[in-house]
Amino acid sequence: MVLQQIPIRLEIDLVSTPPVAPIDRNTGNAPRFWRGQTVAIEVGIFDASGNPVDLSNLASLQAVLQPSQNSPYAVVSKTLLAVSNPDPITTLISILGWRNGTQQNATFVFAAADTDQGLGGLDSAAYWLIVQGTLVSGAPVIFSAGVVYIDNAGSSLPVPNSGLTSRHAQTTNAGDFAITPTSQLHKEIVTVTGAARTSNAILGINNVQDGAELTVVLVLTATPGITIEFRSGLVSNPILVYQPTGTVLQCRIKFYFDADLASWVNEVNNIPSP
Repeated sequence: MVLQQIPIRLEIDLVSTPPVAPIDRNTGNAPRFWRGQTVAIEVGIFDASGNPVDLSNLASLQAVLQPSQNSPYAVVSKTLLAVSNPDPITTLISILGWRNGTQQNATFVFAAADTDQGLGGLDSAAYWLIVQGTLVSGAPVIFSAGVVYIDNAGSSLPVPNSGLTSRHAQTTNAGDFAITPTSQLHKEIVTVTGAARTSNAILGINNVQDGAELTVVLVLTATPGITIEFRSGLVSNPILVYQPTGTVLQCRIKFYFDADLASWVNEVNNIPSP
């Protein structure tokens, strides 16, 4: 037997507008998890009749954690792209599969640093969790929003808090991928491997403020024929800038956010001579 934490089974029922607040099917109550503890949130989305919703027209799914319902910023934002390889979104699940814990539409993994949020000196604090998506047409859709609780387990090893700046690293070897800033000064390190292809890098725009800065460091393979195309928000939006492999092994691309355009803007590219 492999020891692991039981995932939260976030059941979303679209029975009204706004829909019913999400519950953890494991407990029948609002979701709760330990502060500073990695947690997986498995999402199942159901219509007003209790049937699973067909998500085949969904381009992306996002989970956003913020301090309160009217908070102007998010502390954690996780995005899953339907076009990623392997596909992280299951378009249609069965009621039986959901109830026996073998099927879910998507799984969001919150790292220990993500759940290490302030509790205001209390044993527990309420946060606001939003599950939202973007249709292939580009239209946004909110599936659910409601209270979750973060509990203090007591003495534990310190985990760094997110703040003014943030950094994240990922590797891509096929298909498109998302870059999700978790602060207003974010740095993303992307290692590009694999065979010749064209991949889209989708720059997230949720909870990004006017003038925010995003720096992307590309660590490139020597294999020629791979092109990374950067787009803001949606794969259907125009290309902001692109970078092919085969000439340099590393470069830096910087963007700033223009709230009037609701888009990232390419500011400068630092590409060393080959």
